[in-house]
Amino acid sequence: MIATHYIEEARKANRVGLMRSGRMLAEDEPNHLVNQYNEISLENVFLRLCYEDQNCIQQQTTMNNIDGDCDTDVSNNINEQNLESTYVADTTVESLLITVNTKQTSRKNFIDYFKFPHIHKIYALIMKDLTLVKRNISLLIFQFLIPVIQISLFCLCIGRNAEHISMALYNGEAVHGFPTGNLSLQLLNKINPQQIDIASFNDFNKAMDLVKQGQYWGVIAIQDNFTQAVKNKLIDLQTDPATRNASSLHLYLDMTTDPPVIIENPVYGSLTPKFINFAAPGMVVSIIFFLATGLTGLIFVVEKKQGLLERSWIAGVTTIEVMFAHIIVKFFIRIIQIILLLTFTDYIFKIEIKGSIFLAA
Repeated sequence: MIATHYIEEARKANRVGLMRSGRMLAEDEPNHLVNQYNEISLENVFLRLCYEDQNCIQQQTTMNNIDGDCDTDVSNNINEQNLESTYVADTTVESLLITVNTKQTSRKNFIDYFKFPHIHKIYALIMKDLTLVKRNISLLIFQFLIPVIQISLFCLCIGRNAEHISMALYNGEAVHGFPTGNLSLQLLNKINPQQIDIASFNDFNKAMDLVKQGQYWGVIAIQDNFTQAVKNKLIDLQTDPATRNASSLHLYLDMTTDPPVIIENPVYGSLTPKFINFAAPGMVVSIIFFLATGLTGLIFVVEKKQGLLERSWIAGVTTIEVMFAHIIVKFFIRIIQIILLLTFTDYIFKIEIKGSIFLAA
């Protein structure tokens, strides 16, 4: 015998009984009841019986005839040929009036709100959640892939070294003709074109004006006697100020965004920290938090849509027991997500983690 408040589910049974306010209105085979009352569903049959039952109660109340039997009107609609297979309860109107009109008031003690959770209920809820997870393997795999995708996109897009920096070049040797054994071109060929995009100019002042306009990040300036000055410095060991100045590559950078402060040597860390090491901890914590929130919210929505949550409340499950079951199941899922997240963060993208990775988890 199965009791349910989902009427159409009862249609699969061999025999169904329709009960209202503790009274049996009708009992027969589902298809026979549907055909007998000329309805399209068992739910409509039950609704019709409830209307007839309520009308009978109201009529008997108006006539003040509590000795009558209102169930006879309902049961009279059943074909006499099917009396052997049909059963209709017989209850007095007096008991119905007591059931309908009496307001049952109950006061809960303060201790009732703090009942200790039942282990068997929590176990049943855990098995229910595990069954939902098993039936949605694709969703489980997606939950494991989300942190990997998010941290991968973050590490690939944030905190990388700047590339294709636009720089203006003034080469004095190219303007006045390259000397024998030109060293300036050899030096410029060593610059990585993926990091710096060089645009050559024959006028130094024009290159500086374009930097001031914000079109370039700076000017690379090479004097017209660069090659000879390098030879004098390395071969003849000349160290006078003019030789050292001519043998150097001069950079004039746009420093308008620099803060007007003097940065001394740091006590802890390096003078040029990586931004990704600064932002990664917050990103990891955010990913873990929103994954837990999203998965739990999705599970509650699915249970609400499928009626599982309502069935749990009807079965006497408390909110604390539901939360315990969700925490236990989601704990193991969260462990796998954190392991994948820290593995990609530390071992693949080489983000600096000082200390134990287990403490970080």
